[in-house]
Amino acid sequence: MSKHRKKSAAASSMKQVQSSSPLASLPASRTRRMLGQLVGLLAASVVLGFAFNLSSPIGIPFKDASSESPSLTEVKTSPVPASSTVLPPLPQATKKPAVRQVVVSPPPPISTVEKPIVRQVTPASPVAPPVAAPAKASPPVAVNPSTTPAVPNPAAIHWADAKPLVASGQAVLVDVRHKAMYDAGHIPGALSLPETSTPEEFTAFLNQHPTNLTLIVYCSSTSCSQSARVAGRLVTQYQRPSVKYMTGGYMEYQQAELANKPAQPTP
Repeated sequence: MSKHRKKSAAASSMKQVQSSSPLASLPASRTRRMLGQLVGLLAASVVLGFAFNLSSPIGIPFKDASSESPSLTEVKTSPVPASSTVLPPLPQATKKPAVRQVVVSPPPPISTVEKPIVRQVTPASPVAPPVAAPAKASPPVAVNPSTTPAVPNPAAIHWADAKPLVASGQAVLVDVRHKAMYDAGHIPGALSLPETSTPEEFTAFLNQHPTNLTLIVYCSSTSCSQSARVAGRLVTQYQRPSVKYMTGGYMEYQQAELANKPAQPTP
């Protein structure tokens, strides 16, 4: 019965509240409309609040309940007595390195007077000069006649080389100038054979002298070419094996002999 009475009392109190509230005087349809608008405003404000909290840097971050630290009620703290003071740690004692005592003995006394160092120098023994080994005689080189240079024929010659050949009888002088010039003056011992002589005269002259005798032809001077022409004819036309011609001619002979001739004393 007590429970029934309590329910009836609560129902009567609710009716009194509804009758006393300003919404009780309003019709039911308008009341429901207002309640729906209030619920919509409340939901929109909650959604906007969550969105602003997530986008704003100053919003409250949401954490998982499992990762949260224990509440203050669960943490048991032991009160620190006021009389107790925290002492700093005692400094550790540093070990000093072991020091070894080394006893240094004094050096022996050094005498101020130094003894001179005497060096014995032994005289060097005389060295005999090296004896040169006797030079070995080189074997004679065989001369191949085919490799010896051929002597030109006819060949040019000067009076200094022609004079010893004539004096030794190995050569004979041939004056090829005109007969009048030969008679006016010629080298002693020279034979006259003018360039204008006939072939018979050339043949008769050559028959008087053997072929192993050298013929030395000369004319007037270096400006004269008769000696070279006649020497060429004796080689090519008459096949004489040894013919020479004096390039300076009779003038070269005169200059050489006058230079070697002693000066005559003046009276």
